[in-house]
Amino acid sequence: MKEIIDSIEDAALFQYIKSIIIGKGGTRLPDGNVVFSSKLKMSNPFMAIETFEDRYNNKEISCAYKYEDYIKDKDMQATITGLGLNPDAFWLLVIFCYDYACDVCFTGLAYIETPKRKIEKFLTKASDFIELKDGKPHFKKETSLTLKMKGKTCSIEDEQALLAILHWIYKGMSNLTEDSPLAIISGKNASELFTIKEESDSVLIWYFAQLILYFFELNPQYKGRAAKGSPISLNKNILISNLIYYTQLSKNDRFFNDDETLKGYLKQYKDKEVQAHSSIYW
Repeated sequence: MKEIIDSIEDAALFQYIKSIIIGKGGTRLPDGNVVFSSKLKMSNPFMAIETFEDRYNNKEISCAYKYEDYIKDKDMQATITGLGLNPDAFWLLVIFCYDYACDVCFTGLAYIETPKRKIEKFLTKASDFIELKDGKPHFKKETSLTLKMKGKTCSIEDEQALLAILHWIYKGMSNLTEDSPLAIISGKNASELFTIKEESDSVLIWYFAQLILYFFELNPQYKGRAAKGSPISLNKNILISNLIYYTQLSKNDRFFNDDETLKGYLKQYKDKEVQAHSSIYW
């Protein structure tokens, strides 16, 4: 691997990264922009590879796992070549996923909910309190609505009054015009539109694994069958577990040459959705 990489001159080495950026393909919008169906949330995916190239060449990615250790690891290389992967292209994919996952989980940016969205969520939750009896809405149990201010409260418990309030809110939301204050994004700068969303170390491990698994999902051609009696594993989960250990995303040696711990993480967070966007890869 060259010390300085070039995404144009060395295009083949970036194909694995490009694969997970593009995902399952792109859709061209009426304004000419392209939206990709990918697990990676990017508003400008075309710039992502160039951004990674710059960060890699400028040694801005502080990963403990070094290329020299990776390429000299005979078992690791036997697994990679056994799966039909290009070792250098896969190395860049690993470092990209590491950098992307760390950024999203530790310094990722999440949209601040607008007043409109907060009201919509309130109405969605309120609908769970209501059932139909004889074709008319009723609350499932005794319900009240309370406004709180420091030292003071104001409540209403009358069912018909509460149903009327919800009806008025729903009707008002259904008839918002484009110039309505609720329909306009009021933020004028990034601090008013985004907030930093930090995840746990456990989520970071899971998310990194998800990105590598996503690559294999998109590229089922990378598979292999170990020779009978061979000590070399072609188990992709074990490969990912070793990468988690070598990159020091976890120093837990239960990840080393075993995928049971990783399976636990995959099960624990199977319904998890990371809301944040990368603050680096736009």
